[in-house]
This record gives sequence, C-alpha cells and structure tokens, in this order.
Amino acid sequence: MKKKVLTNGYLIDGTGQDPFPNATITISDENIESIDPTAEISITDDIEVIDLGGRTVLPGLIDLHTHCTWQYYFHSETARSDKPPYSDTMIALSAVSRLKEALLVGQTTVRDLGAVGNTVFELRQAIEKGWIQGPRLCIAGQIIEPTGGAHPGCTIVVTADGVDNVRTEVRRQIAAGADCIKLGINSREWTQGEIDAAVDEAHRHGRKVTCHVLHPPSTKMAIAADVDSLEHARFFDDEDAAVMAEKGIAYIAVVSGVRDKIPLGEKYLGISCPFARCGSGFDHVQVEPCQYCLHQAVSRHYR
Repeated sequence: MKKKVLTNGYLIDGTGQDPFPNATITISDENIESIDPTAEISITDDIEVIDLGGRTVLPGLIDLHTHCTWQYYFHSETARSDKPPYSDTMIALSAVSRLKEALLVGQTTVRDLGAVGNTVFELRQAIEKGWIQGPRLCIAGQIIEPTGGAHPGCTIVVTADGVDNVRTEVRRQIAAGADCIKLGINSREWTQGEIDAAVDEAHRHGRKVTCHVLHPPSTKMAIAADVDSLEHARFFDDEDAAVMAEKGIAYIAVVSGVRDKIPLGEKYLGISCPFARCGSGFDHVQVEPCQYCLHQAVSRHYR
C-alpha cells in the first residue's frame, strides 16, 4: 500500500503539549508511522503527498452519549417516544446520515446508548464492511429499565423486573452484540439487589455498565452498585462525587442544565467542557464537547 504523507499541518496531538505547526504526518498501512517537521521530510515517487495548507490536525473525537437510531424523535413534530413515525428502513437511513455527519466533524468513535430494536448492530456491520461511512460504534443495545423507569414505553427501552429477569435481559443484549450495558432509573423503581444483579452480570461477561440517573436515590444506588459511569446525574452531591472519584466512576453529563455541577466535575473528576456556556444556551460538563459545540468549533476555527 502506498504511503501517505500529510504536510504543513497544525498538529494538536492530544497529550497536552503545545500545538506543533508545520508538521508532517507519515501514514503507512493506515497507521501513523512518524510525525516530523515538514522541512525535514524527503519525498519520493512512491509517496502520496497531501498538503494541508496549515489546517488543523487532531486525534479523533469521541461522542460518549448518542442515539443513532433515535435521532428521528427530535426532528419530527408527530413523534412519540413509544411509536416511531417512520419504518425501520427510514430510521436506518436517518441513522446512516447522522453517522456520516458525525465522522465528518471529527468523531471517530461514538457510544450509542439506546437503540430502536437491533438496527444499530447492523449499521455497525455495514460500517465495518465499508458499505457506509461512519465512526467506530460502541453499542449498548436497548436500555434496560424497570417497569415505570426513566423512559416508560419508549422504543429504545426494554423492561425487566426481578433479579433473574434483569440478569436474563443483560445476557440478551450481550448476545445481540452489545459492547456495554445501559440501565435507566430515575428514582427507586428498582431495588438495590436488582441493580447489583445487572451490574454483576454485565461485569461477569466483561461489559462495562453505564446508568441513566436523575434523582438522588437512583444516583446513590447506581454508585453503590459499582457502575462504570453515570449519564446525566443532575443531582449528585459532594459526597457522591468523592465516592465516584474513589471508585473511578465516570460522569457524562450530556447536554443538560447542570451549571452547578461544573465545579464538582472539575474538583473531583478533572473534567470540563471547553465550550461550557456555548452558543446553544446550555451549561454542561462533558468528557468531550457536545455535538452542537463541535459543529460550532469546526465552523469557526478549523476550516
């Protein structure tokens, strides 16, 4: 395979070092072989040269919370969470468009945390086969919730009650192809034993667990169960944050009204979104910028 050399790039390598102007990146067999000053590179006839003209180069971004096959819900006046306005085929086509868009703005890995049926697994297969363009997908399958949980009746949710049924549903998602497991609770809909069973079953199969939590009881129960990350978690307190830091539980706030959590995130977890209080009008803390902020950053700074 012919080597590619990207010249005259403005490199941000993601390590915290200062940007590297006039960088040349040599790529061989789809792997980065070397990074050197452009002036020191010798070009031969067997190398494909791409002059970046000073454009910015940086590692691929990671979107930690999205719903590739549920985006239609946010763009349809007639959408109901329990009844998709489109067929499975239309939902898949919508997802293809969203996945390509994510890749084009620099997201090379996306974590899908709640899907309509099993379509998202087939989308991942299509990406791997090169049939469609999209980022790497880390998929949770459908969200597992108790009856009366965080998203009652929603198309991206399956319900399970009782320790045995919770374990069975975790196994079912893994058998379908889930890379991780997502649980959804708002308050005390599950017992601690049910949450513990879900986390234990997922960990037994080598899968990490993330949990949609909102109100304090669910947050504390998820932390006690040793989940690997929390989504939203709008009402965790100093005590919760300290335990999360001790256990290594990640906080993914998504795009939510959580301005009061920015100091806690920075103090205990070492995370903050560089685009906090962005043009979208949201205050948020994330390991990665939200997609809205990312689009704004690309359009403003990385043309």
